[in-house]
Amino acid sequence: MIVAVAARALGGRGRVVGVERLRGGTRKGVYRVRVEGGRDVVVYVWGRAEHRWPETAVEREGPFADPDGLDLFLGAVRVLEGAGVRVPAVELVERDHPGPGGGHGGGGGCARPRP
Repeated sequence: MIVAVAARALGGRGRVVGVERLRGGTRKGVYRVRVEGGRDVVVYVWGRAEHRWPETAVEREGPFADPDGLDLFLGAVRVLEGAGVRVPAVELVERDHPGPGGGHGGGGGCARPRP
């Protein structure tokens, strides 16, 4: 599934040659996708299957509400770009797709470093 998402984001600008799940993503899946020619693409996947926190530890409302998700990520990208900060380009956003294990992923963004 990750290979297919990365291929759509690349739009024919390279062939995926490897996928590695990166450590540390506890609220989303973070994957490094290797592209022929030495480029890397980072794929983020939000969804229940990728979320490692127990359901009881996640607040839905209030000052300690879960500060995560695709919309917050995209909002942060817009704010940083507006401030002149160099950020990775978001190449593809899929709000409703199956996650890596075939379950509902809940949305993912695919970014690649700017040249």
